Amino acid sequence: MKHIRKYLMASALALAIPCMAEEPEEAPNPLNGHSLFAAGGISHIVSEVYTTWTTGEPRLGLDWQAGYAWLSKRNIGAGFLYQGYYAHGGETAYAGGYNTAKIDESIYVNYFAPQFVGNIRLGKGIWSLTYGAGIGFAMMTQSGYATAINGKPTSNGPMMRLSEYGWGTNATLGVECRCSKEVGIIASFSWLNSFISQDLDKYYLPSGVDRDKTTGISRLCIDIGIKLHL
Repeated sequence: MKHIRKYLMASALALAIPCMAEEPEEAPNPLNGHSLFAAGGISHIVSEVYTTWTTGEPRLGLDWQAGYAWLSKRNIGAGFLYQGYYAHGGETAYAGGYNTAKIDESIYVNYFAPQFVGNIRLGKGIWSLTYGAGIGFAMMTQSGYATAINGKPTSNGPMMRLSEYGWGTNATLGVECRCSKEVGIIASFSWLNSFISQDLDKYYLPSGVDRDKTTGISRLCIDIGIKLHL
């Protein structure tokens, strides 16, 4: 009987010791290195945008971004950002004589800029805080296409496409959740200023509009996407 008790106690200790031992923690995925990312979301222009639209909202549209980043072992580095904006609307315009035209119109804002970037790990887990800022090239394009003349649909309507160029700045703050060593899910909040003049003659703005108020487009953006760590 004593031998059985000793055997049971020895077996219990043999099973308990591995459970009592602390499992070694897995090393967190490194933040430094090269990465590519792409994301999409919504954007709101908080400055004035002068259009003659009667449908649609030129200051609320789609946002998308793509870029590259390199981080040193100190988790700061450099990269490149492309960010775009699109809004759609329309109007019914006088087309000469007794003619009226239904016009579909769009606004695009494109931004390209080198970036200063960084990453801060939140605790020891899979979450990290990302940030970036840059100065670059901005372009705004307004396009219009007549889809109906005097209420009759047409596929040969005149096309209008006007572009303005300038420079811009951006600042971004976001979070990343690492799903694996190679893949992360990202969400970001960004602010962009595009210093672009909306020419009064080119865009048919009212003569009473203060020209100084037509030289910038400021917008807020919320995006969700994916990041690939190379």
